[in-house]
Amino acid sequence: MNLKEKIITVNKVGEIPRLHEIKSIPRGLKLKIIFEENTKSKREEIGRKWKIELPKYSIGIHTNGIEINILKLITDKEIEEHQDFFEASAMEYGVLSKKLIQQFIEKFKVQPHEGFPLKTLNPYGKKIMNKLAKWVNGGITFTDSIVDLQIKRQDNTLKYH
Repeated sequence: MNLKEKIITVNKVGEIPRLHEIKSIPRGLKLKIIFEENTKSKREEIGRKWKIELPKYSIGIHTNGIEINILKLITDKEIEEHQDFFEASAMEYGVLSKKLIQQFIEKFKVQPHEGFPLKTLNPYGKKIMNKLAKWVNGGITFTDSIVDLQIKRQDNTLKYH
């Protein structure tokens, strides 16, 4: 999911967003607060404070950087409202995973693990990550590269690219 991003550059302490401003951001908008030279020393302290005061938000304090990223988390109400969607997605991902493992087994002629096909991949460890899975005309093809399977949800139907 590509998030929209709002960037706020803070040059002095008075420009740091207040809690009510942060709470007004909608879900799906990433608030990136960049701390310039004059305010850099306050960044971690403010970030720790926000983590306590904003439990319904993800507060990302970059230890090596000059920024804090803030995202509003999904609420219990939103989860309840979209429960059918989440359950359907979980089932669809389950079907996809079985299909991917089966095609891996067929392509590389490996012995499937009886009862739990995912364990078929265990002997290969990280070597599996060197196999590329791409959705091509309704089928999976494997090549030697890094895994690049993007799943996008459109109109309540999974589309594979």
